[in-house]
Amino acid sequence: MFRRTTTKKTAILAKKNSPKRMDSFQNSGKNLEFFAS
Repeated sequence: MFRRTTTKKTAILAKKNSPKRMDSFQNSGKNLEFFAS
């Protein structure tokens, strides 16, 4: 459960590489968007 650390780091990466690594961040992206929202 890497909510605090992963959310911050991956959130930035997900926003920057959202269109590029959308497939890689599908699972993480859903959780990130949920927690970010």
